Amino acid sequence: MLKVFTFVRRMVDRIGIVGAAFAGLCLLVMAFSVAAGAISRYVFSVPFNWVDEFAGALLIPLFFLPLLYVLILNKHIKVSIIANRLPRKLMQYILIINSLLALMYGGFLFKEGLRLTQQLVQYEVGFMVFNLLPQFVFAIFIPIGAGMFSLGLLTLLVSQVRELVLKSAEGKLSERSET
Repeated sequence: MLKVFTFVRRMVDRIGIVGAAFAGLCLLVMAFSVAAGAISRYVFSVPFNWVDEFAGALLIPLFFLPLLYVLILNKHIKVSIIANRLPRKLMQYILIINSLLALMYGGFLFKEGLRLTQQLVQYEVGFMVFNLLPQFVFAIFIPIGAGMFSLGLLTLLVSQVRELVLKSAEGKLSERSET
């Protein structure tokens, strides 16, 4: 069972890296399109009307895809002033509850992202100016990113519960050996 969990954890890590790399690519495309729009507008006096919509649409994968990578690296925002003052055992329980709440939120984002994408496909919603791609092409990154994030949270939750159970078992064994 531990080998399966280790394999799943490694795959989740790799998925997170791919998501973050794709988000980085989106950031580069956004930067170049905004720069091209600025050059076109101010140097050649011919503005690209689609730059604002395109850059705004790229914010969706730019936000949702690196969520798993940030979770893997443990670089998310923390309230360490409070957390450092709590007992370690209590902090473990708080982290498990926090992971459960975040997993529920990730599931909500996944469900609503799928619903939004379905509606955009159903009604064939496009952009006002940027008509090369329909909006669902960008909106699909909401459930993809939320699903990746939820998968990472699930593996984190399993490892947190496993660690808590192992430490509890170690404490009970040490109590028995002392008596």
